[in-house]
Amino acid sequence: MSSAATTPASNRLFDASPMTQRQLLAIMLAIGIAVLDGYDVASMSFVAPVLSKAWGIDKAALGGLLASGLVGMAVGSLGLSPFADKFGRKPITLCALVLITLGSLACGLSDSMTQLMLARAFTGIGMGTLVSSLAALNAEFANANNRSFAVASTAVGLPLGGAIGGVVASVVLKSNDWHWVFLIGAIAGGVITLLAAALLPESPSFLVTQRPKNALQRLNRVLAQLGHPPVAELPAKQKQEAVSYRALFSHGRGSDSLRFIACIVLVIVGGYYIMNWLPQIVTTLGFEPSTASLVASIASLAGVASPLIFGALTTRFDTFKMASLVMFGFGAALIGIGFVPPILGLFVFVACSASFFLSGSAAMVQASMVQTFPPNMRATAIGFVMGLGRVASGLGPYLAGLMFAAGMTRGGVSLSFAALAIVAGLLVGIRRSRPVLATS
Repeated sequence: MSSAATTPASNRLFDASPMTQRQLLAIMLAIGIAVLDGYDVASMSFVAPVLSKAWGIDKAALGGLLASGLVGMAVGSLGLSPFADKFGRKPITLCALVLITLGSLACGLSDSMTQLMLARAFTGIGMGTLVSSLAALNAEFANANNRSFAVASTAVGLPLGGAIGGVVASVVLKSNDWHWVFLIGAIAGGVITLLAAALLPESPSFLVTQRPKNALQRLNRVLAQLGHPPVAELPAKQKQEAVSYRALFSHGRGSDSLRFIACIVLVIVGGYYIMNWLPQIVTTLGFEPSTASLVASIASLAGVASPLIFGALTTRFDTFKMASLVMFGFGAALIGIGFVPPILGLFVFVACSASFFLSGSAAMVQASMVQTFPPNMRATAIGFVMGLGRVASGLGPYLAGLMFAAGMTRGGVSLSFAALAIVAGLLVGIRRSRPVLATS
């Protein structure tokens, strides 16, 4: 895949320098925000088995409820992500955190399916907005050698947050008080919002490329916060394209953008099928809802390691080829979900495998995009591609609900989604026509 990116002067200040403790702290805080995002993404799937019994929801309607948050994510990714390239990473991240916190609170106070669907859609707007801003932040806090690894690390948040959510749900659902799954998320959201407001710096690349008011003073404050010396003046401003979705399809980027869109849509549809339906599948096999939440939690925890492992390997191996192999692994794991016998230990193993390769696939796609798009449109590009993925993601749980309602077995449903992941692996593995330039 090609890239028109050049290294901006702001990041040259520490591109060749070792990572400071303050840079690591900023990256860890961004990962912590991603963990909250992961908790909220998974929370609906944990309470779904209880709600289906308590409210008498059939599988088709349950698929619609599970998809409601994903619709909101699509709105956030497509509608709000470009503002991170216009107004800054930090303010948009804080706005997203406020939306998540208020949405989680509304979910916890809901007492009807309509209220819960609306609250989940509202929460999803915040979750979708975080997808691009966090990846851009970590890319721009890291030095050149660790950039792909830092971006891939943001993908840790989804499985780690899901694992924490599964543990919380397994305890809370024993008393059938599902409201507290969301209320605990609202409390955590409030705490993380305050921490981010106090400790999260603005991106130095944003300050140099967009030149907001008092850019030099703000840049030096950020550099000091990150443990680097100040600069006497801003570097000469480079000519840049206007930030827009149209720019993603100009100057030879069109084929790259389309390929990323196709890959993320195919992977994310299968991913959100298993993320949302795994607890329900486990209960269908005869296990209790609390056991189903625990299985989902263990599987999510398995996904924590893969972004770190594959992100570290990007410093030695081709990111795009690695992405292809990881997607093939995800497809194989989905086949396992569909056909292993209802033995708890064996089912946990294949569920862990699915989570491991799904998390790795998401990490590799974002790491590949960071290598492909220039800094001034990075959040827009990731937001656009991931936003379209989130638009399609609702199809995963919804279509699965229709398939199950129509009488398809878990084998048939899982095999259908596995085929999508394998096609994605073939697409991302297509040899790019031009070398990828160094980015920052």
